Amino acid sequence: MIDKLVAIDVETTMNGNPDIGLAHPMCPENRIVAWGHTNDTRTELFHEMDIGTGRLLPIFSEGVTYVGHNIPFDLLYLYKEIPSIRKGISSVWDTQVAEYLLTAQTHKFSTLDEIGRASCRE
Repeated sequence: MIDKLVAIDVETTMNGNPDIGLAHPMCPENRIVAWGHTNDTRTELFHEMDIGTGRLLPIFSEGVTYVGHNIPFDLLYLYKEIPSIRKGISSVWDTQVAEYLLTAQTHKFSTLDEIGRASCRE
């Protein structure tokens, strides 16, 4: 049973190179510029200046399933910037993987825009 859902999204720079990917989380030149999360009671948005202030830490706790589109990408950036959150994440739901499975693997790496357009047609 899922106790609590928290959706997260991270916006980043794209200063990498084509060999590893422009937005690769481990490229030293890339960084988080904004992120946000929402749950059943509130939505919060953060700016890159909030990194290290501890404002994001309360959402990372046991009994929470973290939801995102291509969530490994977002989590790698968050792990890079705030390593201590690794302890608080035990369950994730990736909407990109769910779409891939639910559409019988007909489209790899669907964007949120593509999923939204497909959902509106149905």
